[in-house]
Amino acid sequence: MGMCRLGSVQAKDVDRIGSESQTLARVFAAWKARQESVKSLHFAWEYRLAFPKGYRFPETPVVGGLKAPGIHIESDGVHDTLPTSEFWVEGADRFRDDFTLVGYSESNDWKPSERFSLTTNGAKHTCSKLLIGSPRPQVVVWKDDTPTRSRDPQIAARSNDLAPLLLTFRPFRRASGWNPERCRLVSESELVGETRCITIQMDDYTHSERCWVDPDRDYVIVKWEKRQQHGLPSVSVAIDYQNDKVHGWIPVRWTRELPGLAADATGKAEAEVTRYAVNEPVPASTFAPEFPPGTAIADLSVQPIPPKGAAAHKPAKVRRKPAYDPFAEPLKDLEAALKTAKGQNKRVLIDIGANWCGDCLALAEVFHTNAEVTAALKPGFVLVLIDFENPIGQQIYERYNPNHRSRGIPHFVVLDSDGTLLKSEASEFAVGHYDIPNLKAFIAKWSASK
Repeated sequence: MGMCRLGSVQAKDVDRIGSESQTLARVFAAWKARQESVKSLHFAWEYRLAFPKGYRFPETPVVGGLKAPGIHIESDGVHDTLPTSEFWVEGADRFRDDFTLVGYSESNDWKPSERFSLTTNGAKHTCSKLLIGSPRPQVVVWKDDTPTRSRDPQIAARSNDLAPLLLTFRPFRRASGWNPERCRLVSESELVGETRCITIQMDDYTHSERCWVDPDRDYVIVKWEKRQQHGLPSVSVAIDYQNDKVHGWIPVRWTRELPGLAADATGKAEAEVTRYAVNEPVPASTFAPEFPPGTAIADLSVQPIPPKGAAAHKPAKVRRKPAYDPFAEPLKDLEAALKTAKGQNKRVLIDIGANWCGDCLALAEVFHTNAEVTAALKPGFVLVLIDFENPIGQQIYERYNPNHRSRGIPHFVVLDSDGTLLKSEASEFAVGHYDIPNLKAFIAKWSASK
């Protein structure tokens, strides 16, 4: 991850969205106005961490600045406050993020080990790591178009830590911001606590995000969630604001749930802003780090790390948007499908798949875009797509596939309108592309309209 770069949201983009939904147009216009009015910012905050007994840390960091891979908490719970983090932004493409890495051991020992400084200045990205007690940092430099970049897991974890600030002040940043073309309105009136919110979802190629927006406070985001692929943990953040007389609503506190490897033990991180400045001058040196003489600098933009073996020659993967909604509620969707099937004398066809599965995405695309398949489905089936990555989706898979008689995804389940299981099998129609005649034959064989 480089830090983040801001992309311009053109007026025509907002106008196009407005033609589809006035609600989305109002939200995006407010976000765009805030983004353009805040020329620079500097925030400092502390993270208070709490982990219950039984919590087991994943191998990847749960928050940037904490290193505890695989550690299992057997005491009555642990609490600590990480050293202060700082974040600067100026303009569209200058960012800096400073934080300290703390290692946690099973002896309840919290030990600072390194000081990170991540800087983006235009297309150039710099990662500086200074070991505590060392006179010189370790420095890696790369550019936007560098094939090989720094892959430190702490850098990747920081994107979630910075989300409340970036969502508030740079929601349309180029690298990983919200893209109006990928957004849809989920609800115009959903309660978050006592706040009635607008709910918006964005589906990207590797994840889906959902935010809850308060229309009474200039459309600030009071809650944000990200659902990721490949078994990566979900991220959920609640954001509190205070009203600054000059700069409007400012995030002053945010709270994250920290899922561990044990399903019944969840940690918590609460960030408390200790100081902030908006639209005040930022020294140019903030985004142009200098290092002591003799510092070794690995410039990946000049000497990239060569790819290993045949990996360099692999063709690029086809990128498809998620087809299986990670925010869906599978049981409710299934109940609604059975109700519809009963009323229309149809059956239910469940397609269980995952957004990381190329065959699953290809099948979902066939279901939605192939006219022959759509025509075959419509008379006799109600189609339901269920995300295998969703824990409830996995339970449905286990329910209709006992003892794993048929393994793999995408997986088909055919139910009668009363819920009786008629067929359960892994799809065998994908061989680089879908065998449409065999798929149509399967539909015809199990359709209620035959």
